[in-house]
Amino acid sequence: MQANMGLGLIPDRAFEVVGAGMGLRAIPLRDAWGRRELKIVVRDTAHLSATSRLMLDYLRAAETDGAKPLSSMPAKSRTACPS
Repeated sequence: MQANMGLGLIPDRAFEVVGAGMGLRAIPLRDAWGRRELKIVVRDTAHLSATSRLMLDYLRAAETDGAKPLSSMPAKSRTACPS
């Protein structure tokens, strides 16, 4: 890609990290084949750390309540951890 000899398919987050530094341009996929279904994977919810439990609860709530993605929250809210 860097030498204008190809193209690549990468996740949005990967593009955010490396795209600008490599002078790349993103073209969103609109076709159904370009969509992904993601799964939350955990070995045993009873043994999750407090941080992992918060993330799991947030993701489950976002699925059912339409909660805002973490990236849309102010930075202070994203880094704050309850005691």
